[in-house]
Amino acid sequence: MLPITAILSSRNEWPYLPFLLSYLEGEAVKVIVIDNDSEDSTVAELESGRYPNVVKVVRLPYAGIYDHSALLEAKMKEARSVSEGWIVNHDADELMQSPDRFGGLRAEIELADRRGFNAINLQEAVMLPVDVNSDRYLENNLNYYYFRPFPVRLVRIWKAGLSGSMERTGGHLFEDDQLRLSDRELILRHYIVRSQKHALEKYLNRRFSERDLQRGWHVNRREFTRASLAIPERGDFLKRLPRFNYPTFDLSAPTRLHFWQWNR
Repeated sequence: MLPITAILSSRNEWPYLPFLLSYLEGEAVKVIVIDNDSEDSTVAELESGRYPNVVKVVRLPYAGIYDHSALLEAKMKEARSVSEGWIVNHDADELMQSPDRFGGLRAEIELADRRGFNAINLQEAVMLPVDVNSDRYLENNLNYYYFRPFPVRLVRIWKAGLSGSMERTGGHLFEDDQLRLSDRELILRHYIVRSQKHALEKYLNRRFSERDLQRGWHVNRREFTRASLAIPERGDFLKRLPRFNYPTFDLSAPTRLHFWQWNR
């Protein structure tokens, strides 16, 4: 079987991880977790043995601020240690699927491999809660918008052995001179916030590392307010899935802005 390894970063993301890890296990994907000093039950759960596809947990110290540069460096260090198969740059609040059906991550990577490609781009559907007071994101985050600031933005899956990096682009694009990008793009479900309470806890007082800011990152996430973080229940770009595991997304009418930018 073609080896596939997801390198996943997390800090206090246990609400997402049980389903995500089971989903990746069902796709026969091994997982390396970069844990940024979680204070919830993440580390204990990962070390319990209940998730056999988690092959390594790397502890990254937390300095009291969000340091995306440090997370990416840790991810790339682990990615370079993978000698065969394919690599997936993953975050805890995401699910990656085929454009045609729910699931299919492995099948799509195997197809790209057989056809001689060595990287895959994804299109992002940002999933928002229908009931902003509920934290049950799997059943409740059925509203979504198609976030597409530019066409090729999320080259997050690539073949092991390439010498490139994703650090210049903030983890969005794996860059390599030998890239052969698949003509089939996957869907990335981004469960960016689970509820209104979670949105405020996650973003309202977030501080970024000086290195991140010097690189020009997080431009649209530096001036959050309670008003801008109000989760919309309707809007020109909002669409809705009929159920959680609905297979396809409407990728018409993309937006270049996140919902908090709509509220300014």
